[in-house]
Amino acid sequence: MTFAELARQGSKARRILVYPREWEGSVRPKTKEQDRSLRLLRRVVVRYGISLRSVDMETNEGIWKVFGTRDEESVVLLRGTGVLYNATALDGLFLEGAGHYVGAEGEVIAAVVQPGLDSYQKLQGMSVLGMGLDEMLSAIGSEGRYDQHLFGETRTLKGILKESVAGQDEDGLLAAYMRISDPGILGPEYDIPQNVWEQARPESPKERMIWEGIYSDYRAQRMAVCGLEVEPLPRNAVLDGVDL
Repeated sequence: MTFAELARQGSKARRILVYPREWEGSVRPKTKEQDRSLRLLRRVVVRYGISLRSVDMETNEGIWKVFGTRDEESVVLLRGTGVLYNATALDGLFLEGAGHYVGAEGEVIAAVVQPGLDSYQKLQGMSVLGMGLDEMLSAIGSEGRYDQHLFGETRTLKGILKESVAGQDEDGLLAAYMRISDPGILGPEYDIPQNVWEQARPESPKERMIWEGIYSDYRAQRMAVCGLEVEPLPRNAVLDGVDL
């Protein structure tokens, strides 16, 4: 979906999508979800000009090898689930140099990586198995930044940042890329019960309007790109702090 928005908004960035290496060589998809994913992969490659790369998902190879690739001078990594509103602003990150952007509680939302031998060798000497992006960035000494106009989170609309609405642009949006990360509930790709949805919304009418708009935008884009309804709530889903 983010790649679809990059294409629609005319981003000049090359788009690369990774998929599990275990899918290669399969005569038949192992599950219904895998079958659907493979069909979507074939569709988006043609429609949005995406390059595919297979990775070993168990070793975090997809993230680790970004630091040592020789194909790109600069790579922007985005943490989902999120909605892209301004592709031009993200294209500008390629000129900012290496670093990463954090949200209200210090979690990395996006990172700009300039691949090089030094960073790659540092990680190569560590055990990257189980190491997340945040840990990898810390290991190579990546510079942390904060810019609420570039990257925001829906959780900030719940009062974690008191000035959450103060930085709105004229369209009423908080950032070029809004990550959906509300405590206690899964993302808008799932069929969340109505009572859970209502409890999760911000109390302020203005913040609630923006929050609901972001969720609606995500679902509309998902339908347009994937042609899929929302996913059923997983049986083992844990909705912390929410009464079912």
